Amino acid sequence: MAVTVRRVLLPIFLMSIFARLSPVTCTNNQLEVMQEQELRQLIIDEDYVVVLFSNAGDCTGRCEELEDTLASIREDVVEALNAWVVRTHSLTLSTEYGLNTKKTGDIIFVRKGVPLLYSGPADDDEYLLHYLITNPESSIHTLTDVNFEHLTQAATGATTGDWLVMFARADCDSCVQLQSTVEAVAAVLKNKKNVAVVDRDDQGGQTTRRFGVKTFPSFILFRQGRLYRYMLPAVDATTLEHFASDGFRNARAESVPHPKTPLQDVKTVVRGADSSLAQCLRSRGLTSSGPVALPTSTAPSSRSTCSAVTKTEVTVQSVSGASCGTGRAESSAFILLAKSSARSLALSALLVAVDPSGL
Repeated sequence: MAVTVRRVLLPIFLMSIFARLSPVTCTNNQLEVMQEQELRQLIIDEDYVVVLFSNAGDCTGRCEELEDTLASIREDVVEALNAWVVRTHSLTLSTEYGLNTKKTGDIIFVRKGVPLLYSGPADDDEYLLHYLITNPESSIHTLTDVNFEHLTQAATGATTGDWLVMFARADCDSCVQLQSTVEAVAAVLKNKKNVAVVDRDDQGGQTTRRFGVKTFPSFILFRQGRLYRYMLPAVDATTLEHFASDGFRNARAESVPHPKTPLQDVKTVVRGADSSLAQCLRSRGLTSSGPVALPTSTAPSSRSTCSAVTKTEVTVQSVSGASCGTGRAESSAFILLAKSSARSLALSALLVAVDPSGL
């Protein structure tokens, strides 16, 4: 009798010990709930983390459906990817990943730090499992001034297929928040269309100027020697996917400009710098019909000094903290020198710190 009781009680005792030691308080359909800091550390430590975001401590509606679906495929995900599957209600992380904090239930699959948004059905376990397992790495191409034309062949008719390109810049918070969304578009369009990013401040300045991109983020579809600019206010995975697949037909088709020579590109920079300087001077109630020198008394060290504006020579000297009419503090130190002679045009450009406006 005593032996029988021990045999019955021992498993119960071991289960109670395991429950106390486990960091998870979950039933069959519940995921481990992690606080923001421990989740951030987990993302640093682990290659693959699947995160369900809820907008509150409770998981209801779509969130509840997604949690049930994730719970049903959790073992398969762990076996295939050795991934963690957890839930959080961190509003800060939701904002960083560009999620709608007013909507409940979103999945972000973080792959070695790169986030991928899941925007598919909440109750289709086979679709979700396939989506996660077949996207263990990013499908986005990185384009630069060096490889843009070689990879896209945009100006020659594009034998490499269609390219949906996001133009970004270093200080663009919206660009960072859209990363998981663009990754989702690339995942859905994989093997159908190419999705890429051009970073203006990371070897992409000439390409950005070539297509006249001045607002960030901007999206352009390159297709069969034509380009189509995405002009809709909504920027979500479904709308971008539709634009790349068929919606571009509602946009105006433009001819793809050929790559600029270094001389042509420098002229573009000069015009942009001249325009920016003129705007700077107008914001201070000044004009620039010829060379202009601002007295140092009217231009403190924390403001821009527009020291010269001509057609062939543009020099701007400033320190960080300058802002000409934009209302934002950003560096605009820029030195560009163009010299001409009867026989040749010698160009030299020294970029100390770029003011993105107007370039």
